[in-house]
Amino acid sequence: MSTFNDYSTHEIRDFRERLQAALQECEHLQAAAQTCARLLYEEFQESVVLARVFVTLPFDDLPGRDQAFVRALADDKEVTPLLGEKTQVLSLLGTHGARASWGDRYQSQGHLGIPLVTAEFVESIPMLARLMSDMGIGMDWFDKFEPEILVKNLGRAAGVFYVRDAKTRLDARDRKIVSAQDFVSAYDIRTVFGLGGSYLNGSFVTVILFTRETIEQPQAEAFMLLVNTFKTATLSLMMDGRVFPRIDRSTPLAPETT
Repeated sequence: MSTFNDYSTHEIRDFRERLQAALQECEHLQAAAQTCARLLYEEFQESVVLARVFVTLPFDDLPGRDQAFVRALADDKEVTPLLGEKTQVLSLLGTHGARASWGDRYQSQGHLGIPLVTAEFVESIPMLARLMSDMGIGMDWFDKFEPEILVKNLGRAAGVFYVRDAKTRLDARDRKIVSAQDFVSAYDIRTVFGLGGSYLNGSFVTVILFTRETIEQPQAEAFMLLVNTFKTATLSLMMDGRVFPRIDRSTPLAPETT
């Protein structure tokens, strides 16, 4: 086990090779995302409290259980009329952390799928808004309601989402960027950072890490190679549509919120 601050360039290359080898064994993108989250947690367990992998996917491509979750969230936020089959959804595909329940994507209380419908909706979630900003995606296209514009913008996105101090860092509206401050306090979360990039089809992938150590931005940026490795190793899965396990998606199931 290691910390990010102690990790050398040589160790990053070695971990990349191990990650790539493990991902080549995965039969679908969800399994690859789960493998990536687990390996990151295990490698950096001294530092990482929670590791998560998100990918943007069209609403119509989600399993029934995921669609039910997104619909319920859209209803709660009163944006259901804006939800269509081509709506891009930031989908939680991989998760692993200090609690056993964090190893199950369906036990996520509010992040299984976030529909990217309007600028106002995205701005209402400080951490998501900051992610969009740091990755260079922007907000100008949101209210045009043209899914292909979103995909085009996501396809150009890459970079590092970075919050040096999760306990104190505020956005332009004086809101905590990491709004789950009970989680931050309980697990002594310090730096949160994400590594993001895009597939050839415009889908966007980001790995987000919640850590117990204060990490300076240049050190966080040194790990960008890991998300590039993930993209390269899973490109064929994404392009062939092998995103989820082959299951019956015809009957939506109620989302779990425990």
